[in-house]
Amino acid sequence: MKKNRDIQLLNTRDEIYSLAVNNILLHSMYHPLKEASNFAKYREDEIKSKKNIVIYGVGLGYHVLELLKLIDEKSTVDLYDIDEEIVEIAMEHGVLKEILKDNRIRFFHGYNQEILVDLSLIIKKSDIFIVFKPAVRVLAKDYIKFKEAMDRFEIGVIGLKKFGKMAQDNFILNSKIHYNTIEKFFENFSVNGRPIVLVASGPSLSLNIEKLKEIRGKVNIFAVGSALRALMNAGIKPDMIAIMDPQEIVYNQIKGYETLDVPLCFLSTASNLAVIKYKGPEFIFYNEDNKNSMVIQTGRSVATAVLEIAIKAGANTIIFVGQDLAYLNNKAHCDDYAHAHFDDTLNKNTNKLVEGINGSMLSTTTGLLYFKKWIEDKILANPKVKFINSSAGARIKGTIEMGLEEVFK
Repeated sequence: MKKNRDIQLLNTRDEIYSLAVNNILLHSMYHPLKEASNFAKYREDEIKSKKNIVIYGVGLGYHVLELLKLIDEKSTVDLYDIDEEIVEIAMEHGVLKEILKDNRIRFFHGYNQEILVDLSLIIKKSDIFIVFKPAVRVLAKDYIKFKEAMDRFEIGVIGLKKFGKMAQDNFILNSKIHYNTIEKFFENFSVNGRPIVLVASGPSLSLNIEKLKEIRGKVNIFAVGSALRALMNAGIKPDMIAIMDPQEIVYNQIKGYETLDVPLCFLSTASNLAVIKYKGPEFIFYNEDNKNSMVIQTGRSVATAVLEIAIKAGANTIIFVGQDLAYLNNKAHCDDYAHAHFDDTLNKNTNKLVEGINGSMLSTTTGLLYFKKWIEDKILANPKVKFINSSAGARIKGTIEMGLEEVFK
């Protein structure tokens, strides 16, 4: 099926082709072979000892050939590309035919309803997932959901690569103690007809803290751990706090409040140090199937996990505060953010823009945009819940935009 794209084969100084789709280059116009070699060498330390490798994106194949030079002869390489037009060109004018002669390669191409499920399962079982990003960038608009899924896969892989071993160790340690599960929290908690305010630690929390204090008696407050200090400094005691990051630095979020009589809901892989230090009521939750408890879809962020918990707690109105999903005045977090040097890999490089509540364009990141889309999908899936955005950052589709001072007028 043709996708009405302008696809051009271009001659290069290497006397081989490059390729452009709607004026976006997939390979260098001058030295695509040198570029492909650099692409592979950058990943050499990661791939040379790996046995199960997944690559998305063929292009004309130069980068795949270079990667194969560095991959162990006994390894398996699953190569995916849903872009049939590009695959056809790679077979005729690129090096795909040569690649397919390699016994290590298993090639999957074309698009169907099962591709995302298959790719997700293969990625989970793999040792490394490599994305040739130009191939994703030039996909036709029809494949917007696939592009979003690729972002989701990459974000998951980043987290697993950076904190996978740490998370696994935490899971083992947290499993040694019999904690109450999240179901017990739901049994103990009552909405009492009040809205749940979901407090994240975005920069606009500092702007809303006094307004939140004024309405405290009219709402329930579910907060991410990194917002706890800001709330307590303002004399606001939340009804629940949540953590899910595996790093020990997360303990800083509750340090000084270890004896606070507020339920702490924590992901099974969250920092064991923070969990054992906290002396208040604790409830464990899981983001994968577990025979002892329900699944809480975390969306890969503690703020999105708290949203899921608030919905499952029976809220009929959820108010976002500090959920900015963008930078305000060059700030990513509120003034009393628990750890200024927190390593937030997903939210570096503010090279994206998003429409703000006031209509201006705000700097954001791929990670934050992913969380925004996750929240919007969750809102769409829960039409009986009213969602109010009282933050000052990005617009969130499906919410009513309203300042806190207006909500209870």
